[in-house]
Amino acid sequence: MKKLLLFSILGVLLIVMTACGGVTTEENTDVPHSGDWNEISEKLYQQCQAKIKESWEDMSALYSYKEDTYEYMDFKKQMLEEFSTVSTLDCVYDLKKIDFSEGKTVAKVYATLNRFDVSRLTREKKSYSIEFPLEDNPDALKFKLMDGEWKLCPTENCEGAHSDLYSCDDGSIVDIPEQCPTFTDVELTDMTFADCFKQYQAFDQIFPENIGPYQLNPDSVEMTENEELIIRTEENALDKFMIIKSYKADYQHKEDNKRIFSLLFRKVQEPNDFEQMDSLMIEELRTAKTKNNGTINTTSIRGAKMTGLDFSRDPIKYEDRFKIVTNVRYISVPEKNTILRYNFNGWVVEDNLQKIVETHSNLVCR
Repeated sequence: MKKLLLFSILGVLLIVMTACGGVTTEENTDVPHSGDWNEISEKLYQQCQAKIKESWEDMSALYSYKEDTYEYMDFKKQMLEEFSTVSTLDCVYDLKKIDFSEGKTVAKVYATLNRFDVSRLTREKKSYSIEFPLEDNPDALKFKLMDGEWKLCPTENCEGAHSDLYSCDDGSIVDIPEQCPTFTDVELTDMTFADCFKQYQAFDQIFPENIGPYQLNPDSVEMTENEELIIRTEENALDKFMIIKSYKADYQHKEDNKRIFSLLFRKVQEPNDFEQMDSLMIEELRTAKTKNNGTINTTSIRGAKMTGLDFSRDPIKYEDRFKIVTNVRYISVPEKNTILRYNFNGWVVEDNLQKIVETHSNLVCR
């Protein structure tokens, strides 16, 4: 009888463990907790620290999703959006109890989250508490024991479903890396510009909505077809040729109406017309080089010649950098009687010039 009484007292003082329907519950008592409780409590602390530090790397390490799954990409998008709009100054979990199930491989957490945030948009400060489990998402603090480690798994499929989509550095989910609103390492596809322009000649095929962090300004679009262009030849005589297609548009940073660079695509009808147009473009670059003390270099990209013209930015006032062209990249494709020309102003980072051209060409030549 004394032994029975002793065990009853210990049952009150020690961890309260109940078993019902395969579920074991560990409550927050003042006595030492199990190793599983301590590990899960530490994971919740680390989650708060990841929010405060705004570290996606630390946050993702706490979750069970594989990187090539849609769940991982979607969660990354949500977290980076939160980091960009909210600054978490304080974050603490008050852990109340944990329900263990499925042979103690699944854990459901009951806790109160106390947070103190500041909005990056309004600077409004907010102190609030959240009770878990959430009514609309009861698995938000569900853990799964995977390879001997507790991982957060707020969805039914803890590893996630494989996806061929691509997750950008800013969290955007796209089909291919070149569609990201940030630059990624570009590996040029094998298609030449000659083959490329044989297949793609419509405006929206040549002018994507985004080229890296720059977006198309729809108000800047100029499109003409079957237009005669009159030029003056070297013999000072007037000549003309037919432009089949001429597209031009500006690219700018998001939510900014200031042009960063303009892109020109032009196609003429006959090889002789192309020779005249190409000569005209090259002569214009040479004249600008001489007049503004620039430098010209010639390289190749996708089997086509690319002529680069660069000017020094030092004499340019900061307020004038949006107005003045400091770099030009001109690509001629005689096989298709076609040219591309990029006019960059002084606010384009010079290291990004080649990235813009290569990213754009991968978006077009797929």
